[in-house]
Amino acid sequence: MPIKGSPKKIEKIRTGFGGGDCGIPMTIGQAYVIFFENEQHHIGSCGASGQIQRYQEKEFVQKLKGLVGEQ
Repeated sequence: MPIKGSPKKIEKIRTGFGGGDCGIPMTIGQAYVIFFENEQHHIGSCGASGQIQRYQEKEFVQKLKGLVGEQ
């Protein structure tokens, strides 16, 4: 569910292992907020990406849309 712009099909997301490399451990079936840091689709917790609880997903997306001016 994109906040702004058109979604693109992405087959791989790159992240580290956590700790000093800012990686995000990811689990199938969980919801995540993803902010890409570069064209290679690298993400990290140091760049604000992270897990979000499914019950908070809609509320979180609405808040983000309000921040970027899309309601």
